[in-house]
Amino acid sequence: MDQETSPITIQNDLQLLLFMRLWTSRGELALSTVRDFVNKSASRKIELPDIPNRNLKSELSEMKDNLAILLRRLE
Repeated sequence: MDQETSPITIQNDLQLLLFMRLWTSRGELALSTVRDFVNKSASRKIELPDIPNRNLKSELSEMKDNLAILLRRLE
């Protein structure tokens, strides 16, 4: 298989290896925090702080879109 069509694995891609290390060490905590916050905010609006040169809502939306794409590619 050529590099363009062969599966990406932790053996051949540093970004996947780093992501997997991050997710396995902190992913469960992140998921639990998000899940708890979703439940806590069920009937309330959320106001994000202003951070210069950042748009947190846009960043979270981009994260959602990219995770959806990655989920479709997982074997």
